[in-house]
Amino acid sequence: MGMDNAHLIPLGDDRFLWIFQDAFLDPDDTRNYISQNSTYLHNVALLQDGNCFGLLHRGTAAAPLAFESGDVEPDTGARFFWPLGGSSAGGLVKIFWAEMQHDPRTPRDTGGILRHPVRTWLAEYDVTTLRRLSIAPAWNDRVTPQWGFAVESNESYSYLFGNSNMLNYWLVGGWFNGPHTATRMYLARVPRDRLARRPEYRTADGWSDDPAAAVPISERFWSENQMQPRLIDGQWVSVTKVDGFAGSELVVDVADEPWGPWTTVQRSPIDPQTTAVETVTYHAMLLPWRDPSGDLIVVLSRNAKVWDVAVNGDPALYRSIVMRVPFPAPEQRVAEAPQATALPATGAAAPVTGAATTGPPPPAPSVSTTSPPTSLPAPTTSTPSSAPTQTEPVTSATG
Repeated sequence: MGMDNAHLIPLGDDRFLWIFQDAFLDPDDTRNYISQNSTYLHNVALLQDGNCFGLLHRGTAAAPLAFESGDVEPDTGARFFWPLGGSSAGGLVKIFWAEMQHDPRTPRDTGGILRHPVRTWLAEYDVTTLRRLSIAPAWNDRVTPQWGFAVESNESYSYLFGNSNMLNYWLVGGWFNGPHTATRMYLARVPRDRLARRPEYRTADGWSDDPAAAVPISERFWSENQMQPRLIDGQWVSVTKVDGFAGSELVVDVADEPWGPWTTVQRSPIDPQTTAVETVTYHAMLLPWRDPSGDLIVVLSRNAKVWDVAVNGDPALYRSIVMRVPFPAPEQRVAEAPQATALPATGAAAPVTGAATTGPPPPAPSVSTTSPPTSLPAPTTSTPSSAPTQTEPVTSATG
């Protein structure tokens, strides 16, 4: 019925694994609204085979459970797993997961979310059945930053982009105590598709085995700079939603190498309005292939600015939107950028004035997002010593 924060991993043979977080399901196809006792899961997956999509989750079709429960069984609601980056090779799919903790409500609205990451895990799955084979804490599983926030590979290395993923601003001094840590992107690398190997980290003058030596490859905005770069037709490209909920622009950057320097080639306003309801967009994801016209394809999460509107109204308000963005040619690394095109409508593009810089903080977004029910258990920091065994996922809604 609704979901956000899409991630996509090509599996080969025209198969692709889409993973979403905070999803609401209608197992028996009887509900018109999310509030009608829909099933809330912290993550689900879609298996795309050509043009056919099948919903993947654990449990049963009538009583679905999250695709990945991590080391929590059953899912308590206080501790849960959100997807990060991943890759597929040699019959295995490897995915980094953020272990999240649900936080108590704050005395006032701080413009962020009531969850924060506490650990990074790496899971392996069989590429055919999508059955989980293993899950364990990742190398350097701290969350400042979370290594593997995004993953992209060239012929020699898989690059683990790092971001703190900290969007509960109440825990870090409040909205105005910025720029926040999620505005800084870092980089590590491992041999291609060997995501379980110990990384080396990008420093000011090269690579180091010491994670403390890592320096940001990009640092800008006020609350979020959550880049998820792709290598497309030999070009490193990134699309980023400026400041997440609080921003209104999509930034396109290019680089010759994953560590940069990253050059802004386009800043375009985003108009998420498909109805009269006020909405916000966030978490821009670049698909690894181009539109038949040659454009980039960008998937953005969308939500009603007031969550109750999405809960009790059209559930499509809490679904992704898609934009086409012109593929940046080398000569476009200066001013004069082409316009971005929302599908199917056309939006206007702003002239490029160089990389966005940090200025005065924007107003805290007055959004009441995102999604889950408010009656969740109190947070806990307990961590079981081993993860439960998971069976093969259930496939439903195929076709």
